[in-house]
This record gives sequence, structure tokens and C-alpha cells, in this order.
Amino acid sequence: MTLPDGSLEMHFVVRVPPREDTSSTLAFERDVQNATAKIGLALMEYGLAAFDTEGEILHGGGPRLSSKGRQSETYQTSFGALTIDRHVYQPAAGGKTYVPLEDRARIIGLSTPLFASSIAAKYSESGGRAVQRDLREHHAREVPLAFIQSLAAETAKVAMDREARWSYTALTPPKQAAVIALGHDGTCAQTCEEGWKQVMVGTMTLYDSGGEPLETLHVANAPEDGKATFLSRMDREVAALKIRYPDALWVGVSDGAADLREELGKHCGQLILDFWHAAGYIVSAGPAMTAGTGARGGITAPQWVDQALHRLKAEDGGAAKLLAEMERQLDNGSVLTGAERAELTRAAGYFANNLDRMDYAAAVREKLPIGSGITEAACKTVVKARLCGGGMRWHLGSMQQVLCLRALRRSSNRWDQFWKRIDRHGF
Repeated sequence: MTLPDGSLEMHFVVRVPPREDTSSTLAFERDVQNATAKIGLALMEYGLAAFDTEGEILHGGGPRLSSKGRQSETYQTSFGALTIDRHVYQPAAGGKTYVPLEDRARIIGLSTPLFASSIAAKYSESGGRAVQRDLREHHAREVPLAFIQSLAAETAKVAMDREARWSYTALTPPKQAAVIALGHDGTCAQTCEEGWKQVMVGTMTLYDSGGEPLETLHVANAPEDGKATFLSRMDREVAALKIRYPDALWVGVSDGAADLREELGKHCGQLILDFWHAAGYIVSAGPAMTAGTGARGGITAPQWVDQALHRLKAEDGGAAKLLAEMERQLDNGSVLTGAERAELTRAAGYFANNLDRMDYAAAVREKLPIGSGITEAACKTVVKARLCGGGMRWHLGSMQQVLCLRALRRSSNRWDQFWKRIDRHGF
């Protein structure tokens, strides 16, 4: 029935058994699920038809296109597979065909956009067979494994192709972001081509003036020769954030790797060595720093470590003072074993190389982040959790597709922004 405002009122009849014949909630709920899916398919058939043409000749920037008539195609929707007839166009001289409905309805990989979003999100979290099982058990859907994999890959290809052209907007209002912490790190995943290789991960975390994290954006890059692609992608992200947050202080937090100092230094006004990496060297130096003191009633190694960690974090110039003490102990060679000397030399060298990034007391006062835990956690949540299951090996292209989807999903509301842009601009 057509209403005065032009909308269409549609009526559906659902037949249900008598109440006394309903003995299983599980079975009844499945029947309800099947009934609502049939209603959804009927509505989708009506809705998709709105994106088709009437068969008229199409004029655009290229050659004139004429309809070859309506041809059948099956599309996967959130309610099930739907076969419809739609116009297929082609130039008079032949060549590539064009389906207006697929373009206008934002069909991707023979799927409606909402179903594609659901499949790509699920595939970013679990393997294809797990997605297939979830669809079967919880959505009463039988979807071929190959379709799940290809649809996720097609979605990722669109995201990767648009990455350089589409800018995403961070959720945090500009006045709320006082600090942005930049971090780079690497972890390994197994490739089909070259075995275990390094996957690069980058994070950009926005903090308020009280030091509370507001949101984190992620970038993950499959193994490559060097880091050119990864660094280019990070440069692009940083540039966009600096435009949105011109007054934010940029802080680079990392371990002691020399290449990270250079990479983060070009973007950040302040560099901080991850406190817990420094703490690890303090722990390893403990036996050497307490060597020869036990007989005189001196402190134990664990006691020295506790005191040193407190001083490192709370005292102005704490790192420099500890370094001086380590160097003095190294000069006291008679009390050190070979192993103790080696550990203490390593710790002293680490402190000496990174002293300019170890003013933790000042950083704590200024409510700046002093740990790279967010970046290190991203190595696990973005990379390891999905790519490093038992026996998993990846082709580089497939690995990058999954990493792209996972980074989008974990970067505040970028997943929603991505699909809204597709809805607005198409492919």
C-alpha cells in the first residue's frame, strides 16, 4: 500500500504454532530467526531495486552505455543470499560491462556493504573457518569459506587503496589533547616466502593534560626490505594529527634501539626511554652493585634494585647518579666476578647511551607517558593474536590485508568512518 507521503507500507504474514505445541525455546528462537531473515530479504529486494535504472541509455565521461537487459545475480546480504535481476550496461563497441545497481548500492565482492563490514570485521579477528562456523551457529547462514576470504580481502584492498587519499578524523576534540605519544616497535610473524620476518607496528596515543589516555591510532605493516613503506604511512598519520592538534606536545617513547631514536626524533619535541626497559638493566645490575657488601652488613641485590628503581623514577638526575655509581663499582674490579662485571658493563653502557632520554622525575611531574606499553601491547593485539596461531604462515599480501583491517578496527572509530566514506563516495 502506497501512503500519502509516497512511502510503501508492506505487510508480512508469519505463521506460528499453537503455544501448547511450543516446547523448545531454542527451536522457537531459530524459527523466529528464519522468519525475520525472510522478511529482511523481501525488504532488501525492494531496497536494492531502488538503485537500479529503468534501462535508459547512460551518458557519462566515457562512451555511451546501453543496457543489455536485466540479468540475474546473487548478492549476499545480512539476511541471506538474494538473487535479483538488474540492468547490465556495455558500450556499443563492447568491452567492460557496468552494473549501475552495484555502483550505487555500494556492492563489494557481491555483498551488500553491511554484510561486507560484518564479514571483514569477523575475519580480522578470526580465521575463515571460525567465521564460517559463527555464521552457521549464530546467524543460520551457510557462507562458503572462499567467499568469506575473498570478501575480507576485497574490503582490505579498498581500505589500503584509499589510505593515502582518505583522511580520518580522530575523535578527541583539539583542545583536549595535550600530549601525543608516538611509538614504533616490531614483532615477528611467519611468512610463506621468507620464514619469520619483522612486522612493524606504530601507535599514536592522545593524552589529556592530566596524563590520561584518550584514544590510540594504529598502523601495522607487513615485512619489507627496510621500513620505507611503514615510515611513509606513519609520516602521513603524524602530519594529519599535527594539523588537527597544533598545540599538542609530541613525545616519542621507545626502547634503546638507535633507529627508533632517529625515527621518532624527527616528529617529537621530546624523547623518553621506556622506563621498564631501563628497569630491566637495573635488575640485571643488582648483584654486581651489591657485590662485596654482604659480609659488611650491606643491602641485598633485591633491596638495591628497589631503591634504585625509586630513585630512577623520583629523583631529579636519578639516572645520571645511578650511572656514576655503576661506573665507580666497575672500577672496584676486585669484588666482581666475570659475569657480574659483564652485566654491570651492559647496564652502564645502556644508561650512558640513553641518558638524555631518562629524566623520568620531570616527565612524571609533567604527566608525560614514560612507558611504551601501548605500542608493545599493539604488537600482541594487532599482530600476534591473529597472525601467529599454531602453524600459521602468511603470504605477504594476505598478511597486509589482515593487518590493515585489524588496525582500522582498533583505531578509535576509524572502522565506522571507513564505511561512511564508502557509503558517501563509493569505490
